[in-house]
Amino acid sequence: MRYSRILAVGTASAILSVAIAGQAMAGVAAAKDQTDPQSTGLSVSLDSLTPVVPKAKDVLQLAGTVTNTSDREIDGANVELRLSQDRLSSRDQLAKVASGDETPNTRGVSNGNTEIKSELAPGASASWTLKIPMSDLGLGNSGVYGMRLEATSRQDSQVNTSVQTFLPWFPNANSVKPTKVVWLWPLSDWPDRNANNVFLTDRTPAEVTPVGRLSRVLDLGIAAKEQAEWVVDPQVLQAVNGMTTGYQVAGQSGTPIPGASTQAASDWITKARAGLATASVSATAYAVPDSTALNRAKMTQDVVQATTTSAESVTALLGRPVTSSIGWPPGARTDTKTLSLLQKSGVRTVALDNSALLPPSDGSSGAINSAVIRTESGPLAAILTDRVLSTSFGNAGSSATDAVLARQRFLAETGQITIDAPDTERIVAVGPDPRWDPNTAVVADISGALRSAPWMRSSTLAQLLAATPKDSTRTLAPMTAGARRAGLNPTYLNRIQKTQDNLGVFSAILDQPGQLTEKYSSALLRTTSGAWRLDRDGGTKLLDSINQELANEMGRVRVLSGGVKNFSSETGEIPITISNDLPVPVTVGMTLTGDPPIRLSAQPFGPITIPANRKVSTQITAQVRGNGELPVKVQLTTRTGTPYGDPSEVTLRSSAYANAATWVVAIAFVLLTLLLLANSIRRRRERRNQPDEATEAANPAPTSPDGGGDE
Repeated sequence: MRYSRILAVGTASAILSVAIAGQAMAGVAAAKDQTDPQSTGLSVSLDSLTPVVPKAKDVLQLAGTVTNTSDREIDGANVELRLSQDRLSSRDQLAKVASGDETPNTRGVSNGNTEIKSELAPGASASWTLKIPMSDLGLGNSGVYGMRLEATSRQDSQVNTSVQTFLPWFPNANSVKPTKVVWLWPLSDWPDRNANNVFLTDRTPAEVTPVGRLSRVLDLGIAAKEQAEWVVDPQVLQAVNGMTTGYQVAGQSGTPIPGASTQAASDWITKARAGLATASVSATAYAVPDSTALNRAKMTQDVVQATTTSAESVTALLGRPVTSSIGWPPGARTDTKTLSLLQKSGVRTVALDNSALLPPSDGSSGAINSAVIRTESGPLAAILTDRVLSTSFGNAGSSATDAVLARQRFLAETGQITIDAPDTERIVAVGPDPRWDPNTAVVADISGALRSAPWMRSSTLAQLLAATPKDSTRTLAPMTAGARRAGLNPTYLNRIQKTQDNLGVFSAILDQPGQLTEKYSSALLRTTSGAWRLDRDGGTKLLDSINQELANEMGRVRVLSGGVKNFSSETGEIPITISNDLPVPVTVGMTLTGDPPIRLSAQPFGPITIPANRKVSTQITAQVRGNGELPVKVQLTTRTGTPYGDPSEVTLRSSAYANAATWVVAIAFVLLTLLLLANSIRRRRERRNQPDEATEAANPAPTSPDGGGDE
C-alpha cells in the first residue's frame, strides 16, 4: 500500500514536471499536423529516427504508426517522407517551422514511401517503417533541413495528417567549427519538509526510488561523465541524507506516519557521493530561493542566509570539497539590486536566461553565452543559458514521438547555431529547470551526439568563464510585469515575514536559542524556494504547517493562572504560575493590564528564568481602584518587553470600597447612638431637678414673729 502511494505521488510529480516545461515544451514539440485528426480520420506518429547523427554511408531508418481516428473503416494508408528543398536559413525560421507558423516547401525522396495495405477499423493502428540510404535523400550542403512525414488514406489520396521535424546534415566533419556546449546539470527538488522534517507529500521519497526523477537525473548525469556540470542544491542532499535513518510523511489527516523503507535513500546518497566524487560540482543557494522576489520584498537576509553556507553544506554532505556556488534566480528576468545582493553574499557566477540581458552594445552576435555584469557590490560572471536548448530534453512522460521531436529540435538548434557562423567558435550554455524531469532516451541520445556530431561538442564551465569577454559589460533587460507576477506572491512573502517575527520573539526568551530555532529557520528558507512559483498551494501548505508547529512550541511557555482573585483592600497580591515545558531554560518578563487600564496599577515583573520542564509561582503586588470585578490580562514578555504569546486572563474582585462604606455607616451609627444617649441623660437630669424647685416654692423659709428677730 505504501509503495502504491509512492508510485501515485511519483505520477503526480511527473504531471507537475510537465507543468514546469509548460510553454517551452509547446515550442519544442516540432509542429505536428495542423489539421484535426478527428476530422481527417488519420493520425501519424514518428516513434523512431536513427541514426541520431547520420553520415553519408548511413541508412536513415524511420518508424511509427498510423491510427484511424474516425468512426468509419479506412482502406489502407500511405506514409511519405518529404524534405525541405533548401536548408533552413536561421534559428528564427527554425522556430517558425517548429511552431507551425511557417511550412517550408518540400520535395519527395527516392524510396521515401511506404504503404499500409491492411484495412484500419475505427481506433485501429498499424505500424510503418522507412529505410532510405542517406545518398538517396539528395541533401546538399551542410545545414539543417526540414523533414515532414505525411499520411494519406488510399481512398482519397489527400494528406490527412503530418509530423514536422528536422534533419541536421553535416557530411564533412572538417567544414565547420563545432559549437561548444556547456551543460549545467541541476540537482534539486520540491522542499516540502516542515520544521520537524516531516514530508508533507511522498514526492521526494518517490523520486529517490530506482524509477524516480531524482534517481533518473543522478544516473543520467553520472553516465554523462565530464559533460555534466553539476549544480547541486544542498537542501536535496540534506533531505535524502536524513531519510537514511528513518523519516515521516504527513498522512491524510496531517498526522505524521512512518515512511517506507530507507534503503532507496541510502542507495541514492551513496551513489551521489561516489558518482560526484571527482566531477565538476557547484552549489546553489539552499532550496534555490526566488531571490528576485525576496529582494523586492526586502527579505535580503533570507537570500544571504541561503547563499553563504551552501558550498560548505554540499561539501559536508558529499564528503568532498566544493568551493564554488552559482546564483540561479528563477524565471527569465531579474534586476540589478538582486544581482548586487548575490554578489555581496559571496556569489561570483550567476546562471541567467539568455533573454535576461540586452544584446551587446557593440552589435556583436554574442558568440559566447556568458558576460560580465557590473553591480553596486562588484562584477559578476553571467552564464547565459539558451532557453530553447534548455527545454529540449523531453519529459519522463513524453510519448515516443514527442521524445524524437524534442531530440531533433536540440540537434537542429545546435546545427543551426554552427552553420550560421561556420568559421566562428561559439560556446552555448544549457541550463534546464532545477527540478527538470528529462526523458532518458532523449538525454542519452544528446549525450552521445555531443561525442560524435561534427557540429557540436562538450565544453566545461571553466572554459566558458575563461572565454567570457572581460573588456565589455552587458546590461540587464528591464523587468516586465509578467516577470514580476511570475515570482512568489507578495502576500505569501508577507506571511513568511510574520512567521519570522514570531520566531524572533520565541528565540528572545530562550537561553540557548539555536537548539530549538535552527530547524524553523531552515524550514522557513524552504518556503522561499522558487519551486513554489509553479506549486503555490504546496508553498502555502508548507508555511501553514510551520506556523502551526511554531505556535505549538511557543505555547509550551505559558501562564497557568486564571479565574477570580478577591481583594479585601485596595492593594493585594496576585498569585501567578508560569509553566516552561520546553527542554531548555527560558527567561521571561510579565505585564498586567486592566480593562480599563486606569483601574489597575502593577509594576512590570521580571525578568525571571524558568528551568527546563519546570513551573515557577510568584506573587505580583497590584492596586485596584474602584469596586467590583476587573478583568486583567497577564502577558508574558521577552527580556526587552516584547509581548510573547497570547495573554492569560485573571479577574480581580475588589471589596475595599464596600468595607469602607460599612465602617462609615457603623461609625455614624455609634455617633448617633452616643448623641441620643447624651441627650437622654440630659433630659433625665432635667426631669430630676424639676421636683426640688417645686417643693422650695411651696415651703418658703420661716421668719421671726416680730418680724425683726432680736431686733
